[in-house]
Amino acid sequence: MSIEHGLAGDKNEGRRVEKLREILEDVSDEVKVYRERILTWEVNHSLVIINGERIEHQVLPYSPTSYIRGHIVENPRECGKGTVLVNGDESQSSVYYNLVLAKRFGCQGVLLTKIRTVSVSPPYLQDGASEPPLPLILLRNANPKRGNLVEINLEAKARIGHAYSIHAIKNGKEQSKKILLVSNHDTWLSGSNAWMTSAKIFRELKNNPDQWEYLCMSGIESGAPGFSSLYWGYVARQLGKRFIDRHLAVELSDTLGLSLSPGMKHPSMEGKLISPASISFELLRAGIPSANLGIRQVFPSSQPVDLIKMISALSSSFQFSLEKLINDLVGDYSLLSAEIKALLTNLRGEAKEAKYLLRYLGRYMGLPGEMEYALFHKIVAIRKSPRYEFMFVEGNPALTIERANNEFLRGYRSELDKEVTDAYLSQLYEDLQELL
Repeated sequence: MSIEHGLAGDKNEGRRVEKLREILEDVSDEVKVYRERILTWEVNHSLVIINGERIEHQVLPYSPTSYIRGHIVENPRECGKGTVLVNGDESQSSVYYNLVLAKRFGCQGVLLTKIRTVSVSPPYLQDGASEPPLPLILLRNANPKRGNLVEINLEAKARIGHAYSIHAIKNGKEQSKKILLVSNHDTWLSGSNAWMTSAKIFRELKNNPDQWEYLCMSGIESGAPGFSSLYWGYVARQLGKRFIDRHLAVELSDTLGLSLSPGMKHPSMEGKLISPASISFELLRAGIPSANLGIRQVFPSSQPVDLIKMISALSSSFQFSLEKLINDLVGDYSLLSAEIKALLTNLRGEAKEAKYLLRYLGRYMGLPGEMEYALFHKIVAIRKSPRYEFMFVEGNPALTIERANNEFLRGYRSELDKEVTDAYLSQLYEDLQELL
């Protein structure tokens, strides 16, 4: 992997941090480096042979050391001893749906032909240790078919290492707003150079009167210890706790256009809601209103001054409120119990109360389907679960809910709904006593 697009904790991470320091140091009042414990991974040796022919390939994190000899299947429900699944789907959610079935029915590994991603074991969205996953390998210039003989010889190593993040500060006036510009430099998956662009933009930002800060992290595209299926955004979840007094975070990335966190609005700018897989989402849950600004596809010819004007305008006039937070998530909010809604009527709609409510924001993933987020996400996910074959709900441990196709599973889901609702009510009552 190159210095520009490395894996968290790889041998070139120190060089990436030093490259950033060279850009930042002479224009900053202070530069800090943070070290976080992460899971890093590397391949020592790999070989893939299909019908006697060596195949060019890429082994994907966190594939374990494996020796496999078997036949290819194209349907995960055909998996069994001595089989390897080939997956030609282009969406990550389809890959993870097939991984659930491949593991359940006994495939020894999975071959991809279209996309790269991280191999993890269900339950998905587990913010903690998970089982080691199946080997996951991306083939290049190959299109294997059902019944082909495949041999995989893989030696890989996963170990605890460290991710390094750099934080630069341009001091503002006393009582000024603190605005955080964020990116990540472990870009093995995205191939993004936004981390370099964002550092150059930070050089040009004027710190009067606001305090501008730059935070470029590693441990974002992978790195959560223990083969966690919530493998991304780990360092942002750890470092977010240090920045809870920041007024706004602006993430620069290669995504399309402008995205705003739920609860946030701007008088002259509109955007879609931030992605549940973004740094912005992790910082929002730390209580920091966040925006994601795409800097490549939408602004391919923009000069840094144009982006600086947009960032400055965004930071100077945004608003964040409880009413907007609920309105942005109203589709799922309507699924909440009457008791929870009744307690929330005690809130007065202040920005402080909106931030307080963010502790109840979480992710869920229905498969086949996409990942989403909601306030009181466990209740929302349970009540949506009949629509999906599998529902995974963020937590440690994460919840797994299968479609209720008999009275026993329906009874389980009903009781789970009651338990989760009661737990939320108890916690919400305590929090409101403290807040009000």
